Amino acid sequence: MAYSKHFNGMNQSLLYFVLFIIVYIYAPRVNAEVFKWVDEKGQVHYSDKKPENQNVQEINIKPHVPNAVSNTTDDVVVQSVAKLPTPYKKQQKVTMYAASWCGYCKKARSYFKRNKINYTEYDIEKNANAKKRYDKLGGVGVPLLVAKSKQMQGFSVTQFEKWYKAL
Repeated sequence: MAYSKHFNGMNQSLLYFVLFIIVYIYAPRVNAEVFKWVDEKGQVHYSDKKPENQNVQEINIKPHVPNAVSNTTDDVVVQSVAKLPTPYKKQQKVTMYAASWCGYCKKARSYFKRNKINYTEYDIEKNANAKKRYDKLGGVGVPLLVAKSKQMQGFSVTQFEKWYKAL
């Protein structure tokens, strides 16, 4: 009797181990699809649902890897603190129209602080005057960045660096 209990316990442990290996190795990875398209007004849009009657590009989003450097041209860039570029030589002040819930605004804030970029932020949901200025500028999403009368809608490191250096 003691032998059969021990044997059944070993079989059960082995079964759990084999199931774990099967699930870990052979289970399909969960991937979210992100689509990018440009509307008739030239505005770039991103969505997890593929729009009908639009020429779309599927965006491949790489998982976050701590302390990794990515040289991708996608909008998702992971950058190591140890390998940050030197602060910008020219210090053009940037105005950012943002919202507290916005993830891209948070990324922009963090990037500006790390790179010592002089900026002023206005929350368009809490500041009525900022919302009016944002509307006059034709803002359609956050963040909206403005410097030297030039605008940038949204935020990605590669886009911002090109835009900021061209000011």
